[in-house]
Amino acid sequence: MALKLITAPTAEPITLDEAKAHLRVEGTDDDAYITSLIAAARQSVESLTGRALMSQAWELALDEFPRSCAADYRSLGRYQAAIDIPMPPLVSIESIKYVDTAGVQQTLDDSARQVDDYNAPARVVPAYGTTWPAARCQPNAVLIRFACGYASAAAVPQEI
Repeated sequence: MALKLITAPTAEPITLDEAKAHLRVEGTDDDAYITSLIAAARQSVESLTGRALMSQAWELALDEFPRSCAADYRSLGRYQAAIDIPMPPLVSIESIKYVDTAGVQQTLDDSARQVDDYNAPARVVPAYGTTWPAARCQPNAVLIRFACGYASAAAVPQEI
């Protein structure tokens, strides 16, 4: 499993003015430095919590779809075909692409999957009565592009 940032956040959870008020800074000489500290703090919190604080887009790469069988669910208490989507909260799954056994990249139809966003991290599973398609055995054969993060700074939980 590998993650690639596709679209970085365009806003930070706190503004430059909020940070300057907290620091009791009135001039503009340190604005660039303070702005860089805000971004670094957000990145650090995201790394520590495994959560996306602000809206952003990522791509999850897998070498294959997970295998499943009903016996696995009964014995392990977990749906084995589930793919955990990191960086909660999940906003949407933009696409699931995979390389089929003939070596051609395909896009999985939205009706062929189901998103479980009650869990954190959210997970995506095959639609009822279906299984994941056969993917070629190669690195990064499955690419899941998704949007995540809180819609605004006000939506970020206060404890974070």
